[in-house]
Amino acid sequence: LAAAQDENIQKIHTESGGVTKSQIIDWMDRSETFHGYKELVLTKMKEGSFLTKLGPVMTSAGYVCFGGGSLTRWALPEDIVPRVDINAKRSALCGLSKSKIDAKQSASSELFGSKTDEELMEMLREGINSGEWTQQSKAL
Repeated sequence: LAAAQDENIQKIHTESGGVTKSQIIDWMDRSETFHGYKELVLTKMKEGSFLTKLGPVMTSAGYVCFGGGSLTRWALPEDIVPRVDINAKRSALCGLSKSKIDAKQSASSELFGSKTDEELMEMLREGINSGEWTQQSKAL
């Protein structure tokens, strides 16, 4: 969610009609708070698995995927960057129904509440150290 609040990510989103996973990972690498998260996760899984699991993680945080293959883009969470209703496109391109998307977004909001970026990163560190990292990373 922190990436979606970044002016540069919002600019990319506006100019190119969405962001890619790579752009989010690049943002994390440059972030003071989230720098090192990818490396931390890669101590537990291979990079291909990390990239595969990142999609559902982004969806649960409110990002919406559209397109496919090398053209896949992600719309930023609607509560951060308002957009036109794209429920039909969500279902057709991502295989998700509106009710499933709404349920994921609601669960995400309940989990995060008003936590700061630093608190979220600490949750991830604790989860990785305790072996509960998959559940917490899905939440982010």
